[in-house]
Amino acid sequence: MDRVHGALKDGRKWSLSQLKEACGGGEASISARLRNLKDVRWGGNHERGVRVRETGHDIEKEFVGNGLWLYWMVERECEL
Repeated sequence: MDRVHGALKDGRKWSLSQLKEACGGGEASISARLRNLKDVRWGGNHERGVRVRETGHDIEKEFVGNGLWLYWMVERECEL
């Protein structure tokens, strides 16, 4: 979990294969870590797929084509 989180903190867009190379493990494991990072228990702002707070981070994704998705982390702060 920490390796995937550490890689995503730079704000760059990563494919699963790039994260696999940088962090080790398999693509299925990396995909599971991305899902975990969305959860409030890991600093995300989602609980059971629903946004529950405005602070924390989001794991964003973009479909590039030909089955390729890119993932990145966006830090969120509550505006007062």
